[in-house]
Amino acid sequence: MKKQINNNTILTNALQRIRGNYSKLRQSERKVADYIFRNYEGAINSSVSEVAENCKVSEATVIRFCKSTGFQGFQDLKLSIAKNLTQSETSKMFGNITERDNLEIATQKTFSNNLFALNETFKTLDIKKLEHTIELLNKARIIYIYGLGTSGIVADYASYRFTRIGFVTKKCGDSHSIALSTAIIKPQDVVILVSQSGSTKEIVEAVRKINDKVKTISITGYPSSPVAEKSNIILENAIHETPFESGAMPSMIAQLSVIDTIIAGCSLESFQETTSIIRATAEALKDKKY
Repeated sequence: MKKQINNNTILTNALQRIRGNYSKLRQSERKVADYIFRNYEGAINSSVSEVAENCKVSEATVIRFCKSTGFQGFQDLKLSIAKNLTQSETSKMFGNITERDNLEIATQKTFSNNLFALNETFKTLDIKKLEHTIELLNKARIIYIYGLGTSGIVADYASYRFTRIGFVTKKCGDSHSIALSTAIIKPQDVVILVSQSGSTKEIVEAVRKINDKVKTISITGYPSSPVAEKSNIILENAIHETPFESGAMPSMIAQLSVIDTIIAGCSLESFQETTSIIRATAEALKDKKY
């Protein structure tokens, strides 16, 4: 029953569905997607003609966009968005910061965007995929963690957290270390690929090289991205980033929460042993504090 509820949540999340198919859209269709992301509440009360005019595309393009993102038509898209808005109060406060906003509104939007990222990622995560991830990691010889830019910060955090519970990790945060690791990786290792866009060149090239060697787990916001499509397991975080917020806290907080969930799951497999290791690592760090 729980699995069915989870799947239905994913299917009814209109913004998430659009974002998941974004990389496959034509350039003209992306104009419609970008418009929907910026004006999803207004789109509910708009006609096909109005949306087409605002996006400077044809009505046929709007309809094609709806079909490309898995909706039966424009009306189905509007109903799905409306359903999302009634299901999530946080989404009503979700929006891009503009030059017209004062500090109070900017603060509200910042926290609302972060809350949205957490709530929607929680709904989107697939428990079965998490279970499979935890099973692989608990058996791994070494956990390699790839991440660049903002995702590299998350990779650093993941490496630290795994070390604290007794796992052997190797964080690769630049093109050289990633390339070297692909040459020495063993079949009993596991690779975690942290990439919000799922299209970072170094990560895409790496996963193509190691795809037949080891199991790979991607943490990404785009399940149809090149990295995700080559991964054995996709752990999706539900986050819509505006250009102003690219690489900002919403994507990071979503990724970090996925990492924390994995850590919790790995710890549950051998709770007493993990607790002992945490105590031991805390003791090792005791002299580093006043």
